[in-house]
Amino acid sequence: DGTADMPSDDDNDGGGDDDGDHDDDDDDDDDDDDDGGGGGGGGGGGNAGDGNAGAEASDTELADSGGNKYNGVQGRGVAAPRPQQRQLQQHTSPSRPHLSQLQLASGAAESALRPQEWVRVCEENVPKRAKALWPFRSGAEDELSFETHDVLTLINVDDDDCWYGRLGCLHGWFPAKFVQVLDERSKVYNAVGDDEVNPAIAQLVRGRLGSALRGVLYHGFREATMFAGPFHVWDFVEEASHRALNRTGSRSYANLLLCKAFRLDENNKLLTPVELLYKAVRHVNDTHAVLGTACKDVKLRSLVCYGLNEQVLDLWFIILCAERETVAKWYEPRAYVASPVHVQIGDELADLCHLSFNLDLDLEVRRLKPQDAMMKGEVRELLVKYHLFSYAD
Repeated sequence: DGTADMPSDDDNDGGGDDDGDHDDDDDDDDDDDDDGGGGGGGGGGGNAGDGNAGAEASDTELADSGGNKYNGVQGRGVAAPRPQQRQLQQHTSPSRPHLSQLQLASGAAESALRPQEWVRVCEENVPKRAKALWPFRSGAEDELSFETHDVLTLINVDDDDCWYGRLGCLHGWFPAKFVQVLDERSKVYNAVGDDEVNPAIAQLVRGRLGSALRGVLYHGFREATMFAGPFHVWDFVEEASHRALNRTGSRSYANLLLCKAFRLDENNKLLTPVELLYKAVRHVNDTHAVLGTACKDVKLRSLVCYGLNEQVLDLWFIILCAERETVAKWYEPRAYVASPVHVQIGDELADLCHLSFNLDLDLEVRRLKPQDAMMKGEVRELLVKYHLFSYAD
């Protein structure tokens, strides 16, 4: 009569048989499987099947939204990113536009990644770029010619002396010593923020911005006491950065040591802003030691350039102001850094973190260092130009 293949009401509810019998015919079992109910005991099988269908539908909608096409999640093919990964991608798109152009291509491996690991995988898939330090003229068909300040995309860097890259639609080999790899870990290189290509940006940063921050830090600063002095705001920066690192415990020192020994921070930003501030202060002290202790203003301006390059200048300012004991030692209560005004100043500096800078930290050092050291630097540049020396050595 056509009713033999119709599932019962209990089967439609996904509850199976109430009496626990499994004597149903094969057709009923097939219908139960289609409805997601399953046979015998356990209840809620049909609802589980509906939930799986809803999850697949939501994944399909997630893949279709945003304009990126991904294969379905069935069969563990190319998996669509999880919702938190999608939010992370949208959050990082303004500062990392190259991430929005990437598509996951390794299936279940990417679908099981945490958001931080997913961003790391995306960054590893982005080819590195380099800026030309000197012009190069090709002498063979498989070599690539370029001019000074040209930006090349690196394709093969396995050899230490000769790299393969692309400039526009041209490909070829070129000497590795003629280029400098760009730092694009969380930004895209822009020639406007490069003081070597655009010298005016150095005047704006070291002149106007550096002077403005110096005035903020000197407001209410105790330059001298009855028993000691005079002091400089760089002394406050050194002490505050050291105390901020001590608050994080011994783990921060281990991170700094590992990153320095194995160069772990070259491809990904692994250091926290506190660790990076401490590292920057030490780097500036080491590289500016030739100037002595009389040029602390130069150190302060170089630290500002360091913060702009790493896009953490606003965070560094907040970290320094958060060391209340150190601030109370060096500043009057009316000072900007000791009052809630420092929060507004940090918000103003945050706008600069969306820009891409590539500033030379040793610009003023080369102008002020002694003549013999300057001659050594010129000889070094000459050796590099003629393939006799490498910056990596």
